[in-house]
Amino acid sequence: KLNDLLVQKESELKTFLSVIDNMSEGVIVSDRFGFFTYYNQSALEIIGPQIKDLYYQSSLDQMGFHDLQGRKLEKIELPFHKAVNKNIVTDQEILVNNSIHPQGLYISASNGFFVDNKGDTLGAVVVMKNISHKKQLEELWKKEKEIAIEGSKKKSDFLASMSHEIRTPMNGIIGLTTLLSESQLDEQQSEFVSIIRRSAHSLLALINDILDHSKIESGKIELVKNNFDLKFLVKDVVENFKFSCAEKNNKIQVEYTESLNNYFLADDNRLRQILMNLVGNAVKFTSNGTVTVKIDILKDHDRQSQLRFSVTDTGPGMDKTELDRLFQRFFQTKTGIKFGGTGLGLSICKQLVDLMNGKIGVESQSGVGSTFWFNLDLEKGINELNKSKNIKLSDFANTFSGHVLVAEDNIINQKVIFQYLTKLGFTVDIVNNGAEAVDSFEKNLYDLILMDCNMPVLNGYEATKKINEIQSQIEKRRQIKIIALTAEGQITGKSKCLDAGMSDFINKPILIEEFISVLKKYCSNFQKTSLHKLKELSVGDQLLIEVLLEEYSQSTPAMIASMAKSYDIKDFESLSDTAHSLKSASGALGARKVQSLCQIIEDIKLNPDLINIKNVLLDLENEFKISLIEIQHEIHLIKSSVQKASA
Repeated sequence: KLNDLLVQKESELKTFLSVIDNMSEGVIVSDRFGFFTYYNQSALEIIGPQIKDLYYQSSLDQMGFHDLQGRKLEKIELPFHKAVNKNIVTDQEILVNNSIHPQGLYISASNGFFVDNKGDTLGAVVVMKNISHKKQLEELWKKEKEIAIEGSKKKSDFLASMSHEIRTPMNGIIGLTTLLSESQLDEQQSEFVSIIRRSAHSLLALINDILDHSKIESGKIELVKNNFDLKFLVKDVVENFKFSCAEKNNKIQVEYTESLNNYFLADDNRLRQILMNLVGNAVKFTSNGTVTVKIDILKDHDRQSQLRFSVTDTGPGMDKTELDRLFQRFFQTKTGIKFGGTGLGLSICKQLVDLMNGKIGVESQSGVGSTFWFNLDLEKGINELNKSKNIKLSDFANTFSGHVLVAEDNIINQKVIFQYLTKLGFTVDIVNNGAEAVDSFEKNLYDLILMDCNMPVLNGYEATKKINEIQSQIEKRRQIKIIALTAEGQITGKSKCLDAGMSDFINKPILIEEFISVLKKYCSNFQKTSLHKLKELSVGDQLLIEVLLEEYSQSTPAMIASMAKSYDIKDFESLSDTAHSLKSASGALGARKVQSLCQIIEDIKLNPDLINIKNVLLDLENEFKISLIEIQHEIHLIKSSVQKASA
């Protein structure tokens, strides 16, 4: 019976070894000292003929086992030795580089160990699987991913380039129609100009949709918190669609709870974009119906409100199969295809709402209409005085003075910007490229520089760096701000401009609201001489005003000459006293810039910086010449009015 049992066990062992020998995975068994006691054919094919030489050896250097970076593994890092030391590994990836695999073979090794009844190690087993095909697929996937990323980058670069190319002529169209709309036109001409402007803005909206989609894809969209009037924003959005609603015989209305807070802190531009998209769609698909924009308060706390924005229309509605795909990129409903568009609007809305940690959805019934809604948690803002955003260029006509340098290579843009600035009251120099801008800056005194970013010879970024280098060498002199004119869009454009050393940027096409806003930010110190203080003090006495203006215009040159002489002989006490006197007189007249320059000179007692004062004196002399022209004009007007009154 014992003999039969031995025969049976021997047969079972042969069967077991036969199974192992025919496994696709390589199997190696070792004793407790790490000596190989068994290996199968697959292990031989992985390690090679030298495995026989390793059969009774504990040194495994000849195996050619490396990590994935090509470093030869130390003995203690090998799965065999780890197993003997009861250190289990699973799927340890190894590069085998030896005589039979000179190009390398990737394997995945797992190990195990077996013990006696005392828990002492008796031996170990290592199973090795050929994963070269998997690694080849991973490498192929990696290359394909790199190609896809490169393709996406090229697409983004192409879109950015196309954006610039399209926005440049768009600037001409919008700019010139803006100027045209403020000229004397009959009713029909005004209507034609309005149609051109609306069409241009519609085209701009399509361009922005494509660019926003590209930015969201690449993760470049950033939210900017502003304190804004929500009710005004919604009203402004609705105002944009009143004309198109009238054309389609639609009624558009706004509903919100009276307890709704006016001001909130959020990215109002992105919120406006979402509402413009949803309201635009509602108007587009509705005829002889009603579009309702509604704001409901879902939750209200001291510092935050959860709001539901909804846009309801009485249009054709949609069936359920369309609703499931509605927020996907490039998807258009059967009805939507007739109206055109990019098919990106709703996708962008969803991504923006997601970015704002909100939720968006739709309810629709075919033949009845649709309601698009989104929920947002908005932080309450600080109440401010309402300020209308329907700004016209004529509202600010001749309210500024100062010398502005414009660097722009496009002739149409040159004409538009020149007209804008001269209407506002600026003196303007135009140059065609960055090199000319640097040259003109060195030869003239400017109060502000508007710099196009993409120009021939020397681009705006490089020109800005050169100008700032020159400015840095003039100690403590008032630094001239450089404002970028860019068609690259908010995120990319802003980053590149600020990195180049520009102070701010204006998007192309130039919109009047943004243009005026930026100019007010940097030009507040050189708005035109204001005589309102003097007129208030003189209580309408025209003769007194004339005398004071005459006295100021005649005495100031002598005071400036006196300051220059004091500077030459280093009499800083007298220089400071004279500056104080002129500052007071200029302040009374409202000559703001002369007043501010005098303040700088007056402070010389605190820090006698000769280079600084020399340049400020030059600025003062030039600024007084500008103010003098305005004063002489005012004197002429006063004399004329007095003569008319006495006639």
